[in-house]
Amino acid sequence: MIIDTKLPAGMTLLPCPFCGGTAQIEPDGDGCFIACLNKDCLVVPITLYFRTKHDAIRAWNRRSVADPLDPIIPVGGKLRIVNGTTI
Repeated sequence: MIIDTKLPAGMTLLPCPFCGGTAQIEPDGDGCFIACLNKDCLVVPITLYFRTKHDAIRAWNRRSVADPLDPIIPVGGKLRIVNGTTI
């Protein structure tokens, strides 16, 4: 059972990819997941359940390569359509 939510030595959590908010390790039974703590985040992402903190952190910190054809991009903590309209 994971009850210690401290980050392992040498590991950090990247900010939420959607709002830039703080993320935290959340214990869940015999494992954990990472979640965005920002209550104003429109997406409030979480990772899948992982048996180790290391695996959960790696999953959270993994970012996909930005697709230049994607019409929606994050700008200043908000999602914007390429033409500049806030959604």
